[in-house]
Amino acid sequence: MAKVTLNIESLSCRNDTAANWTSKNPILAKGEIGLETDTFKMKFGNGATAWNSLSYINTGVFNSAGHLVFPDGSEIYVE
Repeated sequence: MAKVTLNIESLSCRNDTAANWTSKNPILAKGEIGLETDTFKMKFGNGATAWNSLSYINTGVFNSAGHLVFPDGSEIYVE
């Protein structure tokens, strides 16, 4: 796979606390990202499955400082 560099000024996704995600239990659109702002865990939607039934993506993606960490060890700060 070719290396891709993205120059992103701003990136956002649906976000809320874990408790609110659980209580609202929405269905994310296919490919839509949902972020728990208090745990930094994420899920990807498939357009059919409610939040509570989706699996979290790699829970190691965000570190405790809120930095997005990539497999090569590089990281970016997500505000």
